[in-house]
Amino acid sequence: LKIRYIEAFSDVEILKDRNTQHRDRLEAKNNELKDANEEVKTMSVAVKEMMKQANKVVQLSQRQPDLAALLATLVDHTVDQLEADIDSEKARLELTHGGSSNIIKEFEEREKQIQKLRGKLSDFETQLAEYDHAINEIRGKWEPKLDEIIKSISDAFSDSFARIGCAGQVTLDKAEDEAGADGEPGGSDFDQWSIQIHVKFREHENLSLLDSHRQSGGERAVSTIFYLMALQSLSASPFRVVDEINQGMDPRNERMVHGRLVDIACAPSENGGGGQYFLITPKLLSGLVYKPGMRVLCIYSGEHMPKDYEQLDFGQAVRRMRAIRDRGRAVEDPTQRSNGHVDVHA
Repeated sequence: LKIRYIEAFSDVEILKDRNTQHRDRLEAKNNELKDANEEVKTMSVAVKEMMKQANKVVQLSQRQPDLAALLATLVDHTVDQLEADIDSEKARLELTHGGSSNIIKEFEEREKQIQKLRGKLSDFETQLAEYDHAINEIRGKWEPKLDEIIKSISDAFSDSFARIGCAGQVTLDKAEDEAGADGEPGGSDFDQWSIQIHVKFREHENLSLLDSHRQSGGERAVSTIFYLMALQSLSASPFRVVDEINQGMDPRNERMVHGRLVDIACAPSENGGGGQYFLITPKLLSGLVYKPGMRVLCIYSGEHMPKDYEQLDFGQAVRRMRAIRDRGRAVEDPTQRSNGHVDVHA
């Protein structure tokens, strides 16, 4: 029994030692597990931070094509290779710039300035969009009215040209800026807007811009007076003075302008007439069109006047001239003779 007791006691001691060893191993494993959990937490935080940095890099690569191209070349690089490349670039920078520690700081400051400028640019773009909206809103109110006025002028101008067998129109040239690089519409240079006059004096021609190269002096004079006549409907005036409008015109153009001027001056007010015209000229063609309501005032003076000029009766001379002319014509065109209701005063 004593021997068995000794053997049993020895076995118990051995089992205690083994139990102690297992407990130590279990405690060591628990410590390893605890350390592993702490490392996992630390790595999780690091991974999240790396994901943020990676997202920033991706966003930058979308705005910077050269960075996107660089990222494409780093797909197969390991972390060790990337760290080795970084160390190599740092060493090269130190050699290139003499080991200056301010390079990175200057770069970071420059990057901050760039970010500020981008913020200002965004604000400017927002303000520009607001200004464009305000301009378009105001333009939508007055531009249709302006187009209506130009159309009214063009209709009157075209009517005058149609009456003499020609054609003309008035348009508004709206100068617009060129479209942007992204296709957005350009703005309007309102100070460059202009009224353009197009005329056609010959049947085989097309409407062309009125300038000093295409039309003759007489044609330009006709176009100018017709344009001024078209403007009269926009401004109320008791009378208008036309001074030597026929000077420099050939007989054909002078007859056309005089006839149109007579039509407008003698037309009823509901047809665009009613305004009083004073036509001042040193000479007139013979056989012009005259209508009731016109008055001719002849001023005769100068160094060749006779001494007894006070006894001259210019009105009687005109009446005698009419009588002689009427007797000499067997058939007379009523549109080409002086109307009897036209007053002549000397």
